[in-house]
Amino acid sequence: MKIILVTQYFAPAWTYGGPPKVLFNLSKELIKSGHEVIVLTTDSLGEGRSSILSEKINGIKIFRLRTLSNHLAYKFKLFIVPDMARMLKEHLKGTDYVLYSDLRTLINLQTYKLLLSEKIPYGIFSFGQIPYDKSWKGIVKKIYDSMWVRDFVTQAKYRFCQTEHERKMYGEYFHTKKENTQLLLLPIDAKVYMPCDNLLNFYRKKLHIESQDKVFLFVGRLHYLKGVDILIRSMQKIMRTVKKVKFLIVGRDDGEKNNLVNMVPAEFKKRIIFLPPLYNEELAVIYKLSKCFIITPRFYEETSTAALEALSYGISVITNDKSEIPYLEKYHAGYVAESNINSIVQQITNFLKDHRAISYKQNALRLIKDHYKSDIIASKLTAYLNRS
Repeated sequence: MKIILVTQYFAPAWTYGGPPKVLFNLSKELIKSGHEVIVLTTDSLGEGRSSILSEKINGIKIFRLRTLSNHLAYKFKLFIVPDMARMLKEHLKGTDYVLYSDLRTLINLQTYKLLLSEKIPYGIFSFGQIPYDKSWKGIVKKIYDSMWVRDFVTQAKYRFCQTEHERKMYGEYFHTKKENTQLLLLPIDAKVYMPCDNLLNFYRKKLHIESQDKVFLFVGRLHYLKGVDILIRSMQKIMRTVKKVKFLIVGRDDGEKNNLVNMVPAEFKKRIIFLPPLYNEELAVIYKLSKCFIITPRFYEETSTAALEALSYGISVITNDKSEIPYLEKYHAGYVAESNINSIVQQITNFLKDHRAISYKQNALRLIKDHYKSDIIASKLTAYLNRS
């Protein structure tokens, strides 16, 4: 098959979170299976731009188009790419499917009607972006939906969802029947980075981590909806009675970092530690130093890619219903809290008192192996595509 991916960001634009990693992992596996994959994306890598506009990585043909404003792209996820429709048209010959990343993007608006006119089927990875709140961004999303997104979703042949909740959201927001959505878990390239001892020792000394320390970890954007302030309050309650606990917070500032830093009292400054965005080997080090990953967002975002990466290193996860990880509890690989501080504190306490650390590590590894490995997810994707 010839598959075109249309996305605002792609490898190595890791600062944009899970979608670039998911799409890269899928693309690598599709190439291994003998399919042709072309990625049409932008030159934005985050704060900077890529100077390489055409290249091949792991057999994936990547074409990057200039965004009019990288500032708007990075700060507001507003990617303005005038040439996207032209570039897609150039590569459509012989294409079997086009797969879109994200839901309400301008490049989707620019291009999907071209596919309808050419009778080329397309699918959508919504990546937890269906529901909206009552903020001004939610109002904009509602207007977008009425103007064109509902048609974009309705006309799609495939609507991929990470969880049963996301499947339900397709129905609530776009009146899509359950049988017209396709459940596809996020792919993880398990333990792709194995850090050397020197790097491990460097970070262990830098962060003053001792062998007895129970290190909790959050990786993600420092944004109000991520609920990091709730985690900080929860960890402070724990730290007042448990001494050998540290909390590492890794991620880019989305407007909340100063508020979060100011929440931490002097007595906990050396135990609640903020780190900038880390990638590849350096992020792998942080996973290796941690005992438990924790993410409890305020608003539904479905499965956290970072949480799955943590599981792939044998780390237990504490999450909530707004960041669901299918099979987590069934495999006894983590804990699910309610969306309040008391419940989060209770689950942290449960983890600290649990003497089954070795079995939880093995359960986490088995969960990823059985359900989330990239080759498994890519095979399920191609099975969906081959059914038509």
